[in-house]
Amino acid sequence: MKNLNFVALDFETANSNYVSICQIGIVVFKNGEIVEKVSQLIDPETYFAPEYIGKHGISESDVQGKPTFKQFFETLNSYLQDQIVAHHQPFEFVAYHQACEYYELNPVACSWLDVGKVVRRLWAGFQYKGYGLENIAGHLGIIYEPHDACEDAGAAGQVLIAACQQSDQSLKEWLRRIKWKINKNRLIEIQPVGTIIKKPEKILPVVTGDPENPFYGKRVVVSGNYNTWPNRDDLIEILQTKGANVSTGISGVTNILCVGEDAGPMKIKKMQKNIDAGKDAKIITEKEIIKMLQPPKKNKTTSAKTDTKKKSSWLHTLLKK
Repeated sequence: MKNLNFVALDFETANSNYVSICQIGIVVFKNGEIVEKVSQLIDPETYFAPEYIGKHGISESDVQGKPTFKQFFETLNSYLQDQIVAHHQPFEFVAYHQACEYYELNPVACSWLDVGKVVRRLWAGFQYKGYGLENIAGHLGIIYEPHDACEDAGAAGQVLIAACQQSDQSLKEWLRRIKWKINKNRLIEIQPVGTIIKKPEKILPVVTGDPENPFYGKRVVVSGNYNTWPNRDDLIEILQTKGANVSTGISGVTNILCVGEDAGPMKIKKMQKNIDAGKDAKIITEKEIIKMLQPPKKNKTTSAKTDTKKKSSWLHTLLKK
């Protein structure tokens, strides 16, 4: 089934407070397949309750030196911006918006799709109980490790894909249908599907970067193919070591779009809108990338002094004549 493009999101918290987010899991699906997984530990700036540590295994020592929700917010939004965001039950939606309110941040524009509501309106036997993620995943044959944000997000995404395929309804149709009451006449029997092949998760590094490089501190998106970097991940890794914040989607805060051959036309169009709006944004080619990655010339001052001496010597000789 085509056009199954969405982002699955899951949070783990340090305690019962929804704002105490200590892990964020992001899984990107394109045409029903996992193309990117992100797992990021978050410093919740609060205490860890023993019963929560027992569930997810994350403690205060694990998040020391990790970004806070506010510090990771722009990266998170670069994945959610203008996307359908799948989450299992209301927790992620509520936690995200409460965290935004707590840190005085503006929520990103996206469409939230509660997979739990989809399950209750599709498969018989799960209308009023048993629609938790572990139970539904078990019925579908999806194998994952519960209480890990990235694993939970991936499982929720796979449940949503199974629901779309077995109902023959698109994501947009489900965005409408979850607002309706449960119709028992439309319920169907659940069919096992198994686990989608996993893509290794990406743990975003905390990079000090190179403050003198023009990519330092910039929000960058890489699109297309490159002769210098046949494996595009190599370019992404280089940009990250320079201190760039690399994401997959164009948002209102993206600074640089790197375009190679067959770069996404929609990404270029969105970036051009940012440029036309007067934002700190630009589109660069492979040649420009290579040029910007070059270290600054260190002997510029010395050569300038040498030129000055030459000019002074030439002028002194001329005046003596």
